[in-house]
Formats: sequence, C-alpha cells, structure tokens
Amino acid sequence: KTYIIVEKDEEMLLFDKHALHERMIFEHIKKDSGVSSQILLTPYVCNLGTSENELIVSHKEDMIKLGFDISDFGTALMIREIPSIVNTDDIEYILSKAAENFKTNKIITEEIFDELLYIVACKAAIKSGYNTSEAELQALIQEYLNNKENLRYCPHGRPITISFTEKFIEKQFKRIV
Repeated sequence: KTYIIVEKDEEMLLFDKHALHERMIFEHIKKDSGVSSQILLTPYVCNLGTSENELIVSHKEDMIKLGFDISDFGTALMIREIPSIVNTDDIEYILSKAAENFKTNKIITEEIFDELLYIVACKAAIKSGYNTSEAELQALIQEYLNNKENLRYCPHGRPITISFTEKFIEKQFKRIV
C-alpha cells in the first residue's frame, strides 16, 4: 500500500507512490500556472490565532494563487474557495503552514511560493498505506514513464524511485558472483 513494484526491461523499479504522485501534482500546478479552486457550498470557518489570521488575510493575492478565497471573519477566517485537489480536512494544516511561511518570509519569492505549492501537492497526493486501484497505479506509472526526466524527486527532495538491475538482484540471491 506504500510502494509500487515495476519490472521494466532488465531492472526492477520500486516507487514511493506518495512521492511520485506529489511530484506529479506539483509539476501539473506549475505547468498550469496555479491551482484551480472549487467553491464550497458552505463557507469553512477557522481560527488559526490572531496573528496567523492577519498574515493570511494580508497575503490574500498569494492565497488566491494557491486556490483559496479567504476573508476576515472577525476573530476567524472565512474560506469560500479551496484548491480543487484538496480535502476540507487539510484546510487548517495548509493555512497554518502558509502563515508560518508568511511570518518567516516577508517577501514571497517564486521559491517561497513553490514551498507553499509543495504543501498543497503533499496534502492532495495519494497517501502511503492507502489502497489504490490497479488502474490508478498503472496511470501513475505510465505518466512517470512519459515524464521521468522531470520526476526524479518529490518536492521535499526524497527519491521517487530506486532501481535494481537484474545483475544486482541475481548477486543478492547468489545466482552469480
């Protein structure tokens, strides 16, 4: 439920499905120049704390680029739109991480914005340990094979796949010396 094993030519590839999906989502977001959002039927209200709420509201344009429509709601935040790839369960986590980022970085550079996109991509990606259908796994691997030059590491820097050659495997089983 965490890894995907693929035999390709004379090697075995072992994929971390979360890292692979996270990187794919990040690449799609970057290519599309932003995150598409969905309007919530009922606005989501949360309170991160006074200073965090103010940071989020003061970076409204950055939050819109991340797919959020957020406004001040007295002592809380009212969220009317969220990224279409994110579950409502992840809203507060993403907002708190964004507030931390805004607190540390007064100017939001492209690199800093990418870090915010990493958070969105991570929360939207297939989770390790979750059941994934064979069709979903095959689609992930096919997309990887079509774009493997851009899909080497997850946004956090962890490898997406490791490769074992046939020779290496045979040595491990003492079939060859």
